[in-house]
Amino acid sequence: LIFRYNMLSTHPIPNFHDRKGGGGAQPLVAFLVLIIGAALLTAPLSSLKAFAWTDEESVVYTNEETGYSAFIRDEENLLTEEEQEGLVGYMAPMTDYGNVMFLTADGDYEDPVDYLDWNYGDWFYEDGTIFLIEMSNRQLRLENSGRIQDTITPSYSDSIMDNVYRLASEGEYALCAEEVFYECTVLMDGGHIARPM
Repeated sequence: LIFRYNMLSTHPIPNFHDRKGGGGAQPLVAFLVLIIGAALLTAPLSSLKAFAWTDEESVVYTNEETGYSAFIRDEENLLTEEEQEGLVGYMAPMTDYGNVMFLTADGDYEDPVDYLDWNYGDWFYEDGTIFLIEMSNRQLRLENSGRIQDTITPSYSDSIMDNVYRLASEGEYALCAEEVFYECTVLMDGGHIARPM
């Protein structure tokens, strides 16, 4: 949103108007902009929070107490249906703290963070965790946001990736994802995980 604002402030939209003196559409456009702006400003925060997570097909679990959900988007078909069902049990505890997503993709980006930011930019403004298996570059990435990032720092994310990369390199993607979400839950519950000294 800030980027879009900066683009508009540095490259404003030209003011098109009728050079023949018509100009009748300008008050209508201004009125519509005012109405839309007022609607956005008065929208409840809960509806704004849910806006980034409207992909109903990917929802595999919703925590009724917190409203957070678990999402599986296996675009590369790395997991069987049974493995996806089993993974839900490891993802569900994380919904006590935020949204959680397992994502496989062939984004063909040099940096998986660019892929996540481009495709799931709204994610970074919420409490949540995304575990990405990016197949084009054979990379694993764990990204956290909001209050989850306060506990699962980038250093902890790197440690978790170190703990699971062998499983992924052996093609054990379901076990890899289960271990990632298990270790995330351990950390959020105040526990400890294996880390290099």
